[in-house]
Amino acid sequence: MKTIKNTQFKELLLNDTPFIDVRSEVEFSKGSIPNSVNMPILIDCEREKVGTCYRKEGQEKAIELGKELVSGDIKKERVHKWNTFLKENRNALIYCARGGLRSQMSQKWIFETNNEVPFIDGGFKSLRNFLITEFEKNCKIANFVVLSGTTGSGKTILLNEFKNIIDLEKRANHRGSSFGKHFTNQPAQIDFENIISLDLMRLCNYQDVNVLIEDESRLIGKIHVPDILTKIMYNSDIVVLETPMEQRVDIILKEYVEESLEEYLQINPNDYDSFFNLFLFNLKRISKKLGGLKHKEIQEDMTNAFDAHKDHGDVSKHKVWIEKLLTHYYDPMYNYSLEKRSEQIIFRGSHKGIKKWAQSSGFLI
Repeated sequence: MKTIKNTQFKELLLNDTPFIDVRSEVEFSKGSIPNSVNMPILIDCEREKVGTCYRKEGQEKAIELGKELVSGDIKKERVHKWNTFLKENRNALIYCARGGLRSQMSQKWIFETNNEVPFIDGGFKSLRNFLITEFEKNCKIANFVVLSGTTGSGKTILLNEFKNIIDLEKRANHRGSSFGKHFTNQPAQIDFENIISLDLMRLCNYQDVNVLIEDESRLIGKIHVPDILTKIMYNSDIVVLETPMEQRVDIILKEYVEESLEEYLQINPNDYDSFFNLFLFNLKRISKKLGGLKHKEIQEDMTNAFDAHKDHGDVSKHKVWIEKLLTHYYDPMYNYSLEKRSEQIIFRGSHKGIKKWAQSSGFLI
């Protein structure tokens, strides 16, 4: 029965090949391969029992127990799910942790139903190592240009008007600031690393590509940007997006308050007060850097704004605390960070100015 070697991994990943991940749910939750679905041969509790048996009585007994736990109707149901997926995705492949017994057993059971599916030699570990190696290689091939700009300047909006980009915030499911949390979970760290590796692999399938990437710190929420990328970004050319304060306040109001509230209420209907308390909590987290008096002042402004928002649907008062937070917290940090890299700035301009410069210079497409 057929196995897939690592020489084929790049083509498979670039072609969005679907994978059946037969590892347990907990293994899958810690990280998987892009375009994979979790259909375990052993669910968590079964795998735990088999593992305990393996440690106490050895491999042969553990295999026997596994077959006993997954037999009869349970086995039929799992094989049926695999075959249903394979019918809908005829180029799908199977992987387990290391291309061992679970992949081989799954393949064998599928074969017994007159169906065939190759499995990945080396399993998840082999695919994961391939993505890590490709990422490190492509980070050195790509010519990164960092899109910088103050908080609320609309960097993400501009970024997505270009073709060759890595959108770290999208992949991390986070807006990248103290108030930037979405209300759906961030991906596992491994999932984040795997998908940006694939993103970069797609771009670097052609040599000497310019890649626009938004200026980010090492952490985007709980997600850690890989060290190699952080170092390269820190030393790359910089394009600075300059946006007037009034427009920045409007962008923050729309994205962080109005759109964020709509997202929150879809998950927690009518729980407006909890949404407001999240803002107070995030403000408290940065209170030391703001200073006691400024923190208290902004907290009062924020409370007044959320009261007016809740009672009258008036969002205009949010602009007061947003501008103060930008002025007294975000802008000083941004200016300090950019000053240390001022020699790397190759262009400054508005949204339209950067688009015009990029088109005329042919530097970014």
